[in-house]
Amino acid sequence: MVDRLFVYGTLMKGNSLHDKFLSGARFAGYFIADGIQLYDFGNYPLIVQNEIDKVKGELYIVDSNILDKLDISEAKANLFTRKLIKVINDDDEVQEAYVYVYNTSASKNIKVDSDNKPDKEVRRNDFVWYASYGSNLIYERLMIYIKGGKCKFNGVNYEGCRNTSLPKDTRPVTIPYKMYYGNESSPWGSGGISFLDINSRGKSLGRMYLITEEQFEDISRQEGCEENLYNQTISLGDYNGIEIVTITNTNTRPYHDPSDKYLEVLRMGIKETYPDMSDFEVMKYLVQCGSEKR
Repeated sequence: MVDRLFVYGTLMKGNSLHDKFLSGARFAGYFIADGIQLYDFGNYPLIVQNEIDKVKGELYIVDSNILDKLDISEAKANLFTRKLIKVINDDDEVQEAYVYVYNTSASKNIKVDSDNKPDKEVRRNDFVWYASYGSNLIYERLMIYIKGGKCKFNGVNYEGCRNTSLPKDTRPVTIPYKMYYGNESSPWGSGGISFLDINSRGKSLGRMYLITEEQFEDISRQEGCEENLYNQTISLGDYNGIEIVTITNTNTRPYHDPSDKYLEVLRMGIKETYPDMSDFEVMKYLVQCGSEKR
């Protein structure tokens, strides 16, 4: 019996397990599997099924002997399950193929973008989790800092980062300091903008992005490293072995109420990051960030 097998990591050509298992298989082309997300797992990648992501890989024609050997190897510790999925190539040719899917939670691992080579290891020392708590809660807003261009939220032109690649991952994060509104004027109009009071423990709603250290440097510079802006980088610990960092001011800035425009951007960012929060809960949080500094 002949079957098709879709592979995405160590079984691909030139990788460590290819010759061991697929030396007798026939290469059938490069294909894409929809509804699958690739994660970095240290020495090898893995995939889990979802509804929106995709993975690039290779398709092989295999016989039952190859599948039997792979079933034994991939079934170790009951971590992988062989499933039948549909894959498509650049000519819109659709094929049914088997794939080995990770059947345990991968939420603590790093997502690998579908545009990257699936076997590429994410070098942890090259990345940081940038934790935002102000306007960069909105993904589109952060992308202006990365790609450059005019921000539709405040009308300012930004130069962008030297490395314009997308964040590898993004997820909510709780920041253990109180957020407050400081300074008197900004591109957002007359009013305060978000800072962290590093002398006051609390709970601020944040969103962190997995970006390169260089991108973090470029974003910090565009945010403003001046004495009255974001002149201090602080560490918030680590997630999955990668440091979480954010920026604020060394000293507590003079408190000022934020403009309505800025509050609306914060509201949008929180709703985007925490979709289960009600409108009342969001506004209560934003009001409390101001009232605690009065």
